Amino acid sequence: MNAETTPNRTEPSLPRRVRIVFRKGEAIKYISNLDLLRAWERALRRARLPLAYTQGYNPHPRITIAMPLAVGCIGEHEVVDVLFQAEDEPDLADTVRDALEPTMPPGLSLVSVAEVPRREPALATLFERAVYQIVLGGVDRAEVEKRVTALLDKREASITFRRKTFDLRPLIGALVLAPASAQEPQAVSLTATLLQNKQGRTGRPDALIQALDLEPYVRRVVRQELVFDL
Repeated sequence: MNAETTPNRTEPSLPRRVRIVFRKGEAIKYISNLDLLRAWERALRRARLPLAYTQGYNPHPRITIAMPLAVGCIGEHEVVDVLFQAEDEPDLADTVRDALEPTMPPGLSLVSVAEVPRREPALATLFERAVYQIVLGGVDRAEVEKRVTALLDKREASITFRRKTFDLRPLIGALVLAPASAQEPQAVSLTATLLQNKQGRTGRPDALIQALDLEPYVRRVVRQELVFDL
């Protein structure tokens, strides 16, 4: 077939990646990661943004939540990456933010929106640590401090969590009692930095609470920060 009779086929443009930092609030802290993904898909569809889709018989939007958040936790600085087919949009991040803000459901709010390189590795592969605030009530501060000290003094802290036994101690980067809060003077607050090991196991706040035997006293768990090796 010569050049005159060759059909004019336009190659699809490469998708662009936008990183959205968001807050998962009290109203939706009990929804699962799958339900959170669906909430994002609904919000993005309502915003009428040019989503990029997977190939195959059942295409779905290319939305990736960086690190699943344990059910029952609030997230102050969560991250989701979304791919868009938006070749002709010069200010994609601004367009996404402006379109999304009116469509966000209760409990989800935007913190920041930025375009990032499309070929950047998945954030889950770059994860290093997360910082949590664990707020307790009905327990003496001195008793909490005693349990924290005992746990940190151990070289190994073997626990059975969700039918799996493992050493929690290497997954604890830091664990300190925070100063008393004027808003909750009777509460005891822990700041925990939890790590991921070379095998991909990540420290979880609920496993830490179990190891400290503090389950009955938990008022609130907030993931304050996710740290990646960018």
